[in-house]
Amino acid sequence: MDVFRITDHNKLLKEAASLIVNIAQTSVKDRGFFSLVVAGGNTPRALYKTLANEEFCKQMPWDKTFFFWGDERFVPKDHPESNYHMVDETLLSHIPVSWTHIFPIPTHIDFDNAAKEYESILRRFFKGKDNPSFDLFMLGIGDDGHVVSLFNNDPALEEKHLWVRAVIAPESYPVRKRITLTLPIINCARNVLFLVTGEKKSGILSNVLNGKGDYPANLVQPSGSSILFTDVDA
Repeated sequence: MDVFRITDHNKLLKEAASLIVNIAQTSVKDRGFFSLVVAGGNTPRALYKTLANEEFCKQMPWDKTFFFWGDERFVPKDHPESNYHMVDETLLSHIPVSWTHIFPIPTHIDFDNAAKEYESILRRFFKGKDNPSFDLFMLGIGDDGHVVSLFNNDPALEEKHLWVRAVIAPESYPVRKRITLTLPIINCARNVLFLVTGEKKSGILSNVLNGKGDYPANLVQPSGSSILFTDVDA
C-alpha cells in the first residue's frame, strides 16, 4: 500500500483529488471510460466538494465517467442517511454528468431483491465478465474496522461468487439494513483509494497497516494498486 500522510486537511483533499483526476484521465485514455465507486462518510464528502471546484472539475472527463456505490443504507434516496443523497448533494448536482452514467443502489424496491437488482445492473455494465474491474474503488475504514457495509463476523465476508449482498449492520448503527459490494469485487479493482482522517481512527488504522486484528479492512488486498490518504500518524 502506498501511504500518503498529510496533516494539512486542505492539502490532503487536493492531493487526493489530483490522484482521482490522474486515474480518470489514464482510464479514459486506456479504455475509453472511467468507472468510479464512491464512498460515504465525512472525508469523502469534503473530497467530493473539492472535485466539484473549478480547479479539478474542469480536468475531469465527466462525460466518460460512470458512478457506482460501494454500499448503501436501505433508505429512500432523499434520506439524510443515504449515501446517494450525500454524493448527489456534494458532487453530482454540481458537475456536467449524464444521469445515464449514474448507477445508485436501488432502495425503492424490497430489501431482499435490491442486492440482486444491483448485481444485474453491474453485470450488464461489465457485459458478463466473471468479475468487474472498477478503475477506482473508494473506501473508508470504520472505527470498528469495517469497510463498505462489510462488518466483522458477517457471513458476507466469506462470499466468493456474488458481487452484491444484503447485510444487517450491528445494533449500534442507526440504519441496519444495508446493500454492499463484496470483497472479491473490491479486490478486483484496478485502484483502491482509502481515505482515513481524524485522530479517533489512529488506533484502528495502525492495526490495519500492521496487519493486526480481525478486521474486514485487513481483507482488502486488491490485485491493482492500493493507496491511503490520511492525516493520522499511525
